[in-house]
Amino acid sequence: MSKFIGPLTQSTINAIIIELKKKSNRDKISKSIITPLLTECVTYAYPYVFIFALVQLIIIALLIYIIIKLNKNQ
Repeated sequence: MSKFIGPLTQSTINAIIIELKKKSNRDKISKSIITPLLTECVTYAYPYVFIFALVQLIIIALLIYIIIKLNKNQ
C-alpha cells in the first residue's frame, strides 16, 4: 500500500505545481483569492496601524521634551 501512496502523492503534487505555474491560473488565484484577502486585511488593520503610529509619535515627542527639560536643568 505504501508503495502506491508515495508515487501517487508525488504525481499529485507535481500536477498541482504544473497547474499553478500556468499564467491563467495564477491570474485567477491572484484576482479571486489573494487580492480580496489582502484588501480585507489592510482594511481591518488600518485603524490599528494608524493608532500605533500615532502613539509612537507621541512617545517620541514626550522623550524629546523630557530630554530638553533635563538639559535645561543641568
